[in-house]
Amino acid sequence: VREEAISRSRCFLNSAMAFTLYTYPNNYRAIKSLIAAEYTGLEIVVPDEFKFPGDVRSEAFKAKSPVQKVPVLETPDGCLFESNAILRHVARYRPEANLYGGPFYEQGLVDQWLDFSAFELEPPRNVWLYPILGYMKYDKRAAGKARNDVEKALTVLEDHLLLRTFIVGERITLADIALGSALIAPFEKVFDAKFREKFTNVTRWFTTLINQPEWKAIVPSVSLCEKEQIPAFPKKKEKQPKQQKQKQQKSQAKKADDESAPPPKKKEKNPLDLLPKSEMDLDTTKRTFSNNPFPAALKIFYDAWDPEGFCLYTSSYNYNSENTVDYQTSNLVSGWLQRLDSLRKYAFGCVNVWGVEDSKGPFVINAAWVFRGPSVPFEFTDCPDSEYHQLASVDLKDEAQKAKFEALLGGAEKYDGQPLYERKQFK
Repeated sequence: VREEAISRSRCFLNSAMAFTLYTYPNNYRAIKSLIAAEYTGLEIVVPDEFKFPGDVRSEAFKAKSPVQKVPVLETPDGCLFESNAILRHVARYRPEANLYGGPFYEQGLVDQWLDFSAFELEPPRNVWLYPILGYMKYDKRAAGKARNDVEKALTVLEDHLLLRTFIVGERITLADIALGSALIAPFEKVFDAKFREKFTNVTRWFTTLINQPEWKAIVPSVSLCEKEQIPAFPKKKEKQPKQQKQKQQKSQAKKADDESAPPPKKKEKNPLDLLPKSEMDLDTTKRTFSNNPFPAALKIFYDAWDPEGFCLYTSSYNYNSENTVDYQTSNLVSGWLQRLDSLRKYAFGCVNVWGVEDSKGPFVINAAWVFRGPSVPFEFTDCPDSEYHQLASVDLKDEAQKAKFEALLGGAEKYDGQPLYERKQFK
Protein backbone atom coordinates (compact mmCIF):
# COMPACT_ATOMS: atom_id res chain seq x y z
CA VAL A 1 0.00 0.00 0.00
CA ARG A 2 2.82 2.38 0.97
CA GLU A 3 4.63 1.73 -2.32
CA GLU A 4 1.43 2.30 -4.34
CA ALA A 5 0.76 5.58 -2.50
CA ILE A 6 4.29 6.80 -3.14
CA SER A 7 4.04 5.78 -6.80
CA ARG A 8 0.86 7.87 -7.12
CA SER A 9 2.74 10.74 -5.42
CA ARG A 10 5.54 10.50 -7.97
CA CYS A 11 3.07 10.68 -10.84
CA PHE A 12 1.41 13.76 -9.32
CA LEU A 13 4.71 15.53 -8.63
CA ASN A 14 6.17 14.74 -12.03
CA SER A 15 3.25 16.57 -13.55
CA ALA A 16 3.83 19.56 -11.25
CA MET A 17 6.81 21.85 -10.79
CA ALA A 18 9.82 20.06 -9.34
CA PHE A 19 11.15 21.35 -6.02
CA THR A 20 14.62 22.93 -6.13
CA LEU A 21 17.22 22.49 -3.38
CA TYR A 22 20.06 25.02 -3.30
CA THR A 23 23.16 23.62 -1.64
CA TYR A 24 26.82 22.73 -2.17
CA PRO A 25 28.07 19.17 -2.87
CA ASN A 26 28.20 16.66 0.00
CA ASN A 27 26.38 18.96 2.43
CA TYR A 28 24.99 16.58 5.05
CA ARG A 29 22.32 19.15 5.91
CA ALA A 30 20.97 18.77 2.36
CA ILE A 31 21.63 15.04 1.98
CA LYS A 32 19.11 14.21 4.71
CA SER A 33 16.27 15.92 2.83
CA LEU A 34 17.26 14.27 -0.47
CA ILE A 35 17.17 10.85 1.22
CA ALA A 36 13.79 11.66 2.80
CA ALA A 37 12.52 12.64 -0.66
CA GLU A 38 13.43 9.16 -1.94
CA TYR A 39 11.07 7.70 0.68
CA THR A 40 8.23 10.13 0.00
CA GLY A 41 8.53 10.25 -3.78
CA LEU A 42 9.04 14.02 -3.81
CA GLU A 43 11.03 15.11 -6.86
CA ILE A 44 13.82 17.49 -5.85
CA VAL A 45 16.27 19.04 -8.30
CA VAL A 46 19.72 20.29 -7.20
CA PRO A 47 20.77 22.88 -9.82
CA ASP A 48 24.31 22.42 -11.18
CA GLU A 49 24.53 26.10 -12.07
CA PHE A 50 24.19 27.21 -8.44
CA LYS A 51 27.62 28.30 -7.19
CA PHE A 52 28.52 28.37 -3.50
CA PRO A 53 29.35 30.69 -1.83
CA GLY A 54 29.22 33.27 -4.66
CA ASP A 55 25.51 33.00 -5.50
CA VAL A 56 24.54 33.08 -1.81
CA ARG A 57 25.56 36.76 -1.66
CA SER A 58 23.30 37.80 -4.55
CA GLU A 59 20.12 39.81 -4.06
CA ALA A 60 18.19 37.09 -5.92
CA PHE A 61 19.24 34.48 -3.34
CA LYS A 62 18.61 36.87 -0.44
CA ALA A 63 14.99 36.97 -1.60
CA LYS A 64 14.89 33.18 -1.15
CA SER A 65 16.72 33.16 2.19
CA PRO A 66 17.11 36.35 4.27
CA VAL A 67 19.87 34.69 6.31
CA GLN A 68 21.75 33.88 3.05
CA LYS A 69 22.82 30.34 3.87
CA VAL A 70 22.13 26.90 2.47
CA PRO A 71 20.28 24.62 2.12
CA VAL A 72 17.19 26.39 0.80
CA LEU A 73 14.21 24.52 -0.67
CA GLU A 74 12.21 26.33 -3.34
CA THR A 75 8.64 25.00 -3.48
CA PRO A 76 5.62 26.00 -5.59
CA ASP A 77 4.37 27.92 -2.53
CA GLY A 78 7.62 29.69 -1.61
CA CYS A 79 11.04 29.03 -0.14
CA LEU A 80 12.11 27.31 3.09
CA PHE A 81 15.42 27.65 4.87
CA GLU A 82 16.88 25.81 7.93
CA SER A 83 17.70 22.18 7.20
CA ASN A 84 15.38 20.51 9.71
CA ALA A 85 12.44 22.64 8.60
CA ILE A 86 13.12 21.43 5.05
CA LEU A 87 13.43 17.84 6.25
CA ARG A 88 10.11 17.98 8.11
CA HIS A 89 8.40 19.58 5.10
CA VAL A 90 9.59 16.77 2.82
CA ALA A 91 8.22 14.20 5.30
CA ARG A 92 4.88 15.95 5.76
CA TYR A 93 4.35 16.32 2.04
CA ARG A 94 3.51 12.62 1.87
CA PRO A 95 2.44 11.46 5.39
CA GLU A 96 1.75 7.93 4.15
CA ALA A 97 5.52 7.33 3.99
CA ASN A 98 5.43 7.40 7.84
CA LEU A 99 8.77 9.15 8.16
CA TYR A 100 7.40 11.08 11.12
CA GLY A 101 6.45 7.93 12.99
CA GLY A 102 2.99 6.69 13.85
CA PRO A 103 1.15 7.86 17.01
CA PHE A 104 1.70 11.33 18.49
CA TYR A 105 4.14 9.98 21.07
CA GLU A 106 6.31 8.48 18.33
CA GLN A 107 6.24 11.79 16.49
CA GLY A 108 7.44 13.44 19.68
CA LEU A 109 10.29 10.93 19.87
CA VAL A 110 11.28 11.73 16.29
CA ASP A 111 11.44 15.44 17.15
CA GLN A 112 13.44 14.58 20.27
CA TRP A 113 16.12 12.79 18.23
CA LEU A 114 16.17 15.54 15.60
CA ASP A 115 17.03 17.97 18.40
CA PHE A 116 19.57 15.52 19.80
CA SER A 117 21.29 15.42 16.42
CA ALA A 118 21.22 19.21 15.99
CA PHE A 119 22.42 20.13 19.49
CA GLU A 120 24.37 17.17 20.90
CA LEU A 121 25.97 15.48 17.89
CA GLU A 122 26.40 17.93 15.03
CA PRO A 123 28.19 20.85 16.77
CA PRO A 124 31.12 18.75 18.10
CA ARG A 125 31.08 16.68 14.89
CA ASN A 126 31.72 19.84 12.91
CA VAL A 127 34.51 21.09 15.21
CA TRP A 128 36.26 17.73 14.84
CA LEU A 129 35.75 17.39 11.08
CA TYR A 130 35.95 20.94 9.69
CA PRO A 131 39.72 21.42 10.23
CA ILE A 132 40.27 18.13 8.36
CA LEU A 133 38.04 19.34 5.51
CA GLY A 134 39.78 22.73 5.48
CA TYR A 135 36.69 24.68 6.57
CA MET A 136 38.18 26.08 9.78
CA LYS A 137 41.49 26.50 11.59
CA TYR A 138 42.63 23.61 13.79
CA ASP A 139 42.53 24.21 17.54
CA LYS A 140 43.95 21.31 19.56
CA ARG A 141 41.91 22.02 22.71
CA ALA A 142 38.65 22.48 20.82
CA ALA A 143 39.23 19.38 18.67
CA GLY A 144 39.95 17.26 21.74
CA LYS A 145 36.81 18.41 23.52
CA ALA A 146 34.79 17.93 20.33
CA ARG A 147 35.98 14.32 20.00
CA ASN A 148 34.96 13.63 23.61
CA ASP A 149 31.54 15.21 23.02
CA VAL A 150 31.01 13.11 19.89
CA GLU A 151 31.85 9.99 21.88
CA LYS A 152 29.33 11.02 24.57
CA ALA A 153 26.61 11.43 21.93
CA LEU A 154 27.50 8.08 20.33
CA THR A 155 27.39 6.39 23.76
CA VAL A 156 23.78 7.57 24.12
CA LEU A 157 22.98 6.10 20.69
CA GLU A 158 24.91 2.89 21.47
CA ASP A 159 22.82 2.25 24.58
CA HIS A 160 19.58 3.20 22.83
CA LEU A 161 20.23 0.83 19.91
CA LEU A 162 21.14 -2.18 22.06
CA LEU A 163 17.75 -3.84 21.47
CA ARG A 164 16.53 -1.69 18.58
CA THR A 165 17.01 -1.83 14.80
CA PHE A 166 16.01 1.79 14.24
CA ILE A 167 15.89 4.92 16.42
CA VAL A 168 12.09 5.19 16.72
CA GLY A 169 9.67 2.33 16.10
CA GLU A 170 10.20 -0.55 13.68
CA ARG A 171 11.00 1.36 10.51
CA ILE A 172 13.20 4.19 9.29
CA THR A 173 12.07 7.67 10.33
CA LEU A 174 13.44 11.19 10.11
CA ALA A 175 15.40 10.43 13.29
CA ASP A 176 17.45 7.80 11.48
CA ILE A 177 17.83 9.96 8.40
CA ALA A 178 19.07 13.06 10.28
CA LEU A 179 21.47 11.19 12.55
CA GLY A 180 22.69 8.85 9.82
CA SER A 181 23.36 11.69 7.36
CA ALA A 182 25.38 13.59 9.96
CA LEU A 183 27.50 10.48 10.57
CA ILE A 184 28.42 9.68 6.95
CA ALA A 185 31.54 11.87 6.89
CA PRO A 186 32.73 10.81 10.38
CA PHE A 187 32.39 7.11 9.47
CA GLU A 188 34.39 7.79 6.30
CA LYS A 189 37.11 10.03 7.77
CA VAL A 190 37.63 9.58 11.52
CA PHE A 191 35.75 6.54 12.88
CA ASP A 192 38.46 3.94 12.23
CA ALA A 193 38.14 0.24 13.15
CA LYS A 194 39.48 0.74 16.68
CA PHE A 195 37.03 3.60 17.28
CA ARG A 196 34.12 1.56 15.89
CA GLU A 197 34.85 -1.29 18.32
CA LYS A 198 33.39 0.90 21.10
CA PHE A 199 30.17 1.48 19.16
CA THR A 200 29.13 -1.82 17.58
CA ASN A 201 25.39 -1.11 17.83
CA VAL A 202 25.78 2.28 16.17
CA THR A 203 27.93 0.76 13.41
CA ARG A 204 25.39 -2.04 12.80
CA TRP A 205 22.56 0.52 12.61
CA PHE A 206 24.56 2.84 10.32
CA THR A 207 25.51 0.08 7.86
CA THR A 208 21.86 -1.00 7.75
CA LEU A 209 20.87 2.54 6.73
CA ILE A 210 23.46 3.09 4.03
CA ASN A 211 22.54 -0.18 2.34
CA GLN A 212 18.89 0.83 1.85
CA PRO A 213 18.05 1.59 -1.81
CA GLU A 214 16.72 5.04 -0.87
CA TRP A 215 20.09 5.91 0.67
CA LYS A 216 22.11 4.42 -2.17
CA ALA A 217 20.16 6.59 -4.62
CA ILE A 218 21.70 9.67 -2.96
CA VAL A 219 24.94 8.29 -1.47
CA PRO A 220 25.89 5.36 -3.72
CA SER A 221 28.82 4.18 -1.61
CA VAL A 222 30.27 4.80 1.84
CA SER A 223 33.76 3.47 2.60
CA LEU A 224 34.32 2.97 6.31
CA CYS A 225 37.46 4.67 7.62
CA GLU A 226 40.62 2.56 7.79
CA LYS A 227 42.92 5.20 9.29
CA GLU A 228 41.73 8.31 11.12
CA GLN A 229 42.39 11.44 9.08
CA ILE A 230 44.00 14.47 10.72
CA PRO A 231 44.24 18.13 9.61
CA ALA A 232 46.96 18.94 7.08
CA PHE A 233 49.62 20.97 8.88
CA PRO A 234 52.12 23.08 6.91
CA LYS A 235 55.48 21.33 6.55
CA LYS A 236 58.36 22.76 8.53
CA LYS A 237 61.27 23.96 6.44
CA GLU A 238 64.21 21.61 6.91
CA LYS A 239 67.33 23.18 8.35
CA GLN A 240 70.39 22.95 6.12
CA PRO A 241 73.73 21.85 7.61
CA LYS A 242 75.85 24.89 8.48
CA GLN A 243 78.62 24.07 5.96
CA GLN A 244 76.13 23.52 3.13
CA LYS A 245 74.31 26.73 4.02
CA GLN A 246 77.57 28.75 3.89
CA LYS A 247 78.44 27.28 0.47
CA GLN A 248 74.97 28.10 -0.81
CA GLN A 249 75.22 31.70 0.46
CA LYS A 250 78.61 32.15 -1.26
CA SER A 251 77.20 30.71 -4.50
CA GLN A 252 74.21 33.03 -4.34
CA ALA A 253 76.46 36.03 -3.62
CA LYS A 254 78.68 35.19 -6.63
CA LYS A 255 75.61 34.81 -8.82
CA ALA A 256 74.35 38.19 -7.66
CA ASP A 257 77.72 39.77 -8.62
CA ASP A 258 77.71 38.12 -12.05
CA GLU A 259 74.17 39.11 -12.96
CA SER A 260 72.82 42.59 -13.37
CA ALA A 261 69.54 42.03 -11.57
CA PRO A 262 66.86 44.70 -11.91
CA PRO A 263 66.40 46.84 -8.79
CA PRO A 264 63.67 45.60 -6.42
CA LYS A 265 60.29 47.25 -6.78
CA LYS A 266 59.62 50.00 -4.29
CA LYS A 267 56.96 48.90 -1.82
CA GLU A 268 53.79 50.90 -2.30
CA LYS A 269 52.52 52.77 0.72
CA ASN A 270 49.15 51.93 2.22
CA PRO A 271 46.66 54.71 1.29
CA LEU A 272 45.78 54.99 4.98
CA ASP A 273 49.40 55.93 5.74
CA LEU A 274 49.10 58.85 3.30
CA LEU A 275 46.11 60.43 5.07
CA PRO A 276 46.63 63.82 6.77
CA LYS A 277 47.94 63.44 10.32
CA SER A 278 45.13 63.24 12.87
CA GLU A 279 45.15 64.73 16.37
CA MET A 280 43.50 61.52 17.51
CA ASP A 281 46.06 58.75 18.00
CA LEU A 282 44.75 55.20 17.56
CA ASP A 283 47.33 53.61 19.86
CA THR A 284 46.37 56.08 22.59
CA THR A 285 42.72 55.16 22.08
CA LYS A 286 43.55 51.48 22.52
CA ARG A 287 45.45 52.15 25.74
CA THR A 288 42.63 54.36 26.98
CA PHE A 289 40.07 51.56 26.74
CA SER A 290 42.51 49.00 28.15
CA ASN A 291 43.52 51.00 31.21
CA ASN A 292 40.38 52.91 32.26
CA PRO A 293 36.83 52.10 33.36
CA PHE A 294 34.53 52.21 30.34
CA PRO A 295 32.66 55.47 31.21
CA ALA A 296 35.94 57.35 31.71
CA ALA A 297 37.47 55.82 28.57
CA LEU A 298 34.41 56.75 26.51
CA LYS A 299 34.60 60.41 27.64
CA ILE A 300 38.30 60.60 26.72
CA PHE A 301 37.49 58.98 23.36
CA TYR A 302 34.76 61.49 22.52
CA ASP A 303 36.95 64.44 23.61
CA ALA A 304 39.62 63.29 21.14
CA TRP A 305 37.21 62.13 18.39
CA ASP A 306 38.26 63.14 14.85
CA PRO A 307 35.44 62.49 12.34
CA GLU A 308 37.66 63.62 9.46
CA GLY A 309 40.35 61.04 10.15
CA PHE A 310 38.27 58.09 11.40
CA CYS A 311 34.90 56.41 10.94
CA LEU A 312 32.72 54.24 13.19
CA TYR A 313 30.90 50.98 12.36
CA THR A 314 29.04 48.16 14.03
CA SER A 315 29.01 44.59 12.72
CA SER A 316 26.68 41.64 13.20
CA TYR A 317 27.38 38.00 12.37
CA ASN A 318 25.00 36.61 9.72
CA TYR A 319 24.72 33.06 11.05
CA ASN A 320 24.07 33.41 14.78
CA SER A 321 21.47 30.64 14.67
CA GLU A 322 24.33 28.18 14.09
CA ASN A 323 26.19 29.29 17.25
CA THR A 324 24.82 26.61 19.57
CA VAL A 325 27.98 25.83 21.60
CA ASP A 326 29.70 28.49 23.71
CA TYR A 327 33.35 27.51 23.26
CA GLN A 328 32.92 26.95 19.52
CA THR A 329 31.50 30.46 19.16
CA SER A 330 34.44 31.81 21.12
CA ASN A 331 36.87 29.96 18.84
CA LEU A 332 35.05 31.33 15.80
CA VAL A 333 35.66 34.89 17.01
CA SER A 334 39.30 34.21 17.94
CA GLY A 335 40.03 32.75 14.50
CA TRP A 336 38.47 35.75 12.77
CA LEU A 337 40.49 38.25 14.81
CA GLN A 338 43.71 36.33 14.18
CA ARG A 339 43.11 36.54 10.45
CA LEU A 340 42.56 40.31 10.75
CA ASP A 341 46.14 40.82 11.93
CA SER A 342 47.04 43.19 9.06
CA LEU A 343 44.21 45.50 10.21
CA ARG A 344 45.60 46.16 13.71
CA LYS A 345 47.51 49.27 12.66
CA TYR A 346 44.33 50.85 11.31
CA ALA A 347 41.53 49.79 13.66
CA PHE A 348 40.33 49.33 17.20
CA GLY A 349 37.35 47.12 17.93
CA CYS A 350 35.39 45.28 20.56
CA VAL A 351 33.77 41.95 19.61
CA ASN A 352 31.03 40.57 21.86
CA VAL A 353 29.53 37.12 22.29
CA TRP A 354 26.10 37.21 23.97
CA GLY A 355 24.39 34.17 25.49
CA VAL A 356 24.07 31.94 28.54
CA GLU A 357 27.12 29.77 29.28
CA ASP A 358 26.62 26.00 28.80
CA SER A 359 23.26 26.60 27.11
CA LYS A 360 22.26 25.58 23.59
CA GLY A 361 22.43 29.21 22.46
CA PRO A 362 22.12 30.59 19.96
CA PHE A 363 25.07 32.81 20.86
CA VAL A 364 25.06 36.22 19.19
CA ILE A 365 28.23 37.81 17.79
CA ASN A 366 28.42 41.56 17.17
CA ALA A 367 31.03 44.29 17.41
CA ALA A 368 31.87 47.99 17.44
CA TRP A 369 34.73 49.31 15.26
CA VAL A 370 36.87 52.44 15.00
CA PHE A 371 38.52 52.52 11.55
CA ARG A 372 41.25 54.86 10.26
CA GLY A 373 40.05 56.74 7.20
CA PRO A 374 36.64 57.62 5.80
CA SER A 375 35.42 54.05 5.17
CA VAL A 376 36.01 50.36 5.96
CA PRO A 377 39.68 49.55 5.29
CA PHE A 378 40.69 47.02 2.65
CA GLU A 379 42.42 44.97 5.35
CA PHE A 380 39.02 44.27 6.92
CA THR A 381 37.17 43.29 3.73
CA ASP A 382 40.15 41.29 2.44
CA CYS A 383 39.73 38.75 5.26
CA PRO A 384 37.42 35.92 4.00
CA ASP A 385 35.72 35.64 7.41
CA SER A 386 34.55 39.26 7.26
CA GLU A 387 32.03 38.55 4.52
CA TYR A 388 29.93 36.72 7.12
CA HIS A 389 29.54 39.92 9.16
CA GLN A 390 27.08 42.66 8.21
CA LEU A 391 28.50 46.17 8.65
CA ALA A 392 26.55 49.33 9.46
CA SER A 393 28.05 52.81 9.63
CA VAL A 394 27.47 54.81 12.81
CA ASP A 395 26.26 58.41 12.85
CA LEU A 396 26.93 59.83 16.33
CA LYS A 397 24.19 62.43 15.77
CA ASP A 398 21.67 59.59 15.69
CA GLU A 399 21.00 58.73 19.35
CA ALA A 400 19.90 55.13 18.61
CA GLN A 401 23.01 54.42 16.54
CA LYS A 402 25.22 56.07 19.16
CA ALA A 403 23.66 54.02 21.99
CA LYS A 404 24.15 50.77 20.08
CA PHE A 405 27.78 51.65 19.28
CA GLU A 406 28.53 52.41 22.94
CA ALA A 407 26.83 49.20 24.11
CA LEU A 408 28.92 47.08 21.72
CA LEU A 409 32.12 49.01 22.43
CA GLY A 410 31.97 47.79 26.02
CA GLY A 411 29.23 49.68 27.79
CA ALA A 412 26.66 46.89 28.13
CA GLU A 413 26.54 43.65 30.09
CA LYS A 414 23.26 42.64 28.43
CA TYR A 415 22.10 43.03 24.82
CA ASP A 416 18.62 42.19 23.50
CA GLY A 417 17.98 40.32 26.75
CA GLN A 418 21.11 38.17 26.40
CA PRO A 419 23.88 38.30 29.03
CA LEU A 420 27.47 38.90 27.98
CA TYR A 421 29.33 35.59 27.56
CA GLU A 422 32.65 37.00 26.31
CA ARG A 423 34.18 40.26 25.08
CA LYS A 424 37.40 40.48 23.04
CA GLN A 425 39.18 43.75 22.24
CA PHE A 426 40.87 44.04 18.86
CA LYS A 427 43.92 46.22 19.32
